[in-house]
Amino acid sequence: MWGGDKKVAAEYLEKSISAYEDQGRTTSNWFYLDALANLGIVYSEINKKEEAKATFKKALAFEPDFGWVKYSLMPQLAKNGNE
Repeated sequence: MWGGDKKVAAEYLEKSISAYEDQGRTTSNWFYLDALANLGIVYSEINKKEEAKATFKKALAFEPDFGWVKYSLMPQLAKNGNE
């Protein structure tokens, strides 16, 4: 979003997500869901499409009505031929 190395961003998002999970802070936690959504975006941008899809699905498993992922990010990934 603001520039920088996307692979480094993915590493930090992965660490953040792991920390939330290790601490059991995944339920009703929008910071966790936002981190998952952003990691999916970064994966998509660094050509890790399967990882992006899996990450978006993980977010939807925690919050099935997460509109940003459900109605924007997943369809955009599929539109780009990555269903």
